[in-house]
Order: sequence, then structure tokens, then C-alpha cells
Amino acid sequence: MATSGADPKTIYGADAGALQVSKDQGRSWELLGPAPEGLVDIAASSEAPSRLFAATQGGLLKSGDGGKVWQDAYWPRQPATMVHVTPGGVVHAFVVGTGLIESMEPKLTWRAINKSGFSDDYLLHFAVDPGNHSKFYAISFDPQSKAQAVLASDDAGKTWAPLGSAIN
Repeated sequence: MATSGADPKTIYGADAGALQVSKDQGRSWELLGPAPEGLVDIAASSEAPSRLFAATQGGLLKSGDGGKVWQDAYWPRQPATMVHVTPGGVVHAFVVGTGLIESMEPKLTWRAINKSGFSDDYLLHFAVDPGNHSKFYAISFDPQSKAQAVLASDDAGKTWAPLGSAIN
């Protein structure tokens, strides 16, 4: 699920391969159509209620029409494991083989933040401290051991340290 930062009454959700939208804070829902294939995560824009981002097994996608049509948001097309949009319009995503990337809406000129700090791990969940935009939190996943870890960064994602003990 994702709530639009541009219109908090607009909520998007994916269920059983279908993408839905509510424009009345979840009271009623409209079926938009199929969710992007291999959907892992979805995020709504902070600038335009109909702009969405999707992390999928096939890559990072964007939609400008509320999820009816999707196109590449990042090239190369590698699996993306999470996407997050801050209230200020910064889009963060984790792309396997590239690492943590970021860009400003709407232009999407991506820059890599941290490629080497995750080894073979990838990020599943991500948050930015609303009071300190250079403080990030994430949950990483090690596909070999199946272990998860809660991580924190005080320097906008350049370096990371465990916040707590690993979750198995």
C-alpha cells in the first residue's frame, strides 16, 4: 500500500495481482487493473497523486497515470527490492547489482548512494527520519543465510551500521 503525499486521500494498494485505488481515504476502492508483473513494493509520489513507482523483479518502474501504464524508471532492468518517496520528493530505491539509488521527482536523474556496503544483501524496507533527512533506516536481507538486519545510516546512506541484533 502507498498513500499519495500529494493527496493523502488517495491510497494505492496491490492485492492478488491487481492494483486498486481509493480516493476517499480507504472508504471505497476502484480496481485499476493488473499490478506490474513481479511487484515487490509500491510508492506514491509526493508531487502528483497519479504518479507511482514500483519495485519489481524485472526492474524499477514508474506510472504517470495512476498505474494504468508502466514504463522503466531506471536502466538497467535489474530486480528492485524496495522503493520509497519522501515528502520532499526524493525517490529512493534498491536495485540488485547497483545498490541504493536516489533521485528527485519528477525528472529522475538517478545517482548511486551506496553500492558496496551491502555485499550480497539487499534492502527490503526503508525510511527517512522526517526530522533529519540524512538519517536513514532500513531492513536488509541476506539471501544466502535468510537473515535480516535492522540498519541505520547517519550520512544519507553512504555508510550503514546495525541498529539491533539480526533477525532470523
